[in-house]
Amino acid sequence: MSSSSKVLKRKKESFAIDQDCQLDVKRNIQCQSKRLGEEDSWYKDTLFSLDESLEILKEIDEQIVHFPREQFKLKIVNTINLLPRDKAFYGDVNSDGSCKHNQSKVVQDIHLKSGSLFVLGWKTNSAWKHSIVKAQRPCERRISLTYRLIKTIMHRDGTLAEIDDSNFSIQNSFNNNSNENENEHEVKKDKII
Repeated sequence: MSSSSKVLKRKKESFAIDQDCQLDVKRNIQCQSKRLGEEDSWYKDTLFSLDESLEILKEIDEQIVHFPREQFKLKIVNTINLLPRDKAFYGDVNSDGSCKHNQSKVVQDIHLKSGSLFVLGWKTNSAWKHSIVKAQRPCERRISLTYRLIKTIMHRDGTLAEIDDSNFSIQNSFNNNSNENENEHEVKKDKII
């Protein structure tokens, strides 16, 4: 099969998937979630409208504490591919994305419908390569949320340092080692689940 016929086949199948999405939105159909990677990641083609998605983002923004306070950032993308960490890997022509394990080379295909939800857990993130790429076909908007544990450490002189490391968490502690009372952040190592 020539590359041009593969592209044409992909376009036809992608269009059919998008048509199914539109029907699902109208009928409000919910499907079972599909477990991926290290079983901490999953994909569910429960569909959200744009208004519902923006409302969810607004609620999340109100619940997240930013220190120092920054605006909630979001990036709108339209497909995701999971790639191995050792080389470029592109999924089957029939899928929007794939994930491939670093050592066992197991491959999982992902069909991302418009309005779908894909959650990438930290275990899968470390063992499976991933990236987000732009699709050539028109499709609805997708929302990608990335949560990182940002540790803000306040030094005794009042300066702040921020560290991004998911293997550590911060606990506020009250330190009374001197005559003065100081608030410090104590960094403790533990796994994020």
